[in-house]
Amino acid sequence: MSEYYLRVEGVNLNWFVYDTQDLSTTRCGSQLLNYAIAELAQTVPGLNPVSTGASPGIFAFSDQDPQAVVAKVWEYLENDHRLKHASFVVDAVGQPPDRAAFEETREVLLAKNRWHQMTDPAPNRAIPSTLAGLACRIDGVRLATREVKKGGDL
Repeated sequence: MSEYYLRVEGVNLNWFVYDTQDLSTTRCGSQLLNYAIAELAQTVPGLNPVSTGASPGIFAFSDQDPQAVVAKVWEYLENDHRLKHASFVVDAVGQPPDRAAFEETREVLLAKNRWHQMTDPAPNRAIPSTLAGLACRIDGVRLATREVKKGGDL
């Protein structure tokens, strides 16, 4: 029996939760991430929660293709009308034969998640395709809604 672990985490919270000064919006955004992790095991068959928190979650699964499970998780995150605007990272790794090595497995998952967070500016492709070409002139990553002409020196 092949066993795997999957780690999913909401990332780049400044762009989704903390991009407003409205306390209600901030609370709802952070609570939405908490619900997303809790709902994941109910939405994707075969995922068993191992450790869940406000934004990250580790799930165990067995006898399934890890890439297919990751694809199912992405499908859920990208198609949910509430979550498609948030940024997530999702990775899966195989369980080493020595079950005592879970700490190492957890660290590998965390490292893979951080790698994807740092190398992909929009990990869940949250930017609508109609706006994809409008990138910020300063960093070339953040979404620009329109071009602004500035006068004077910057």
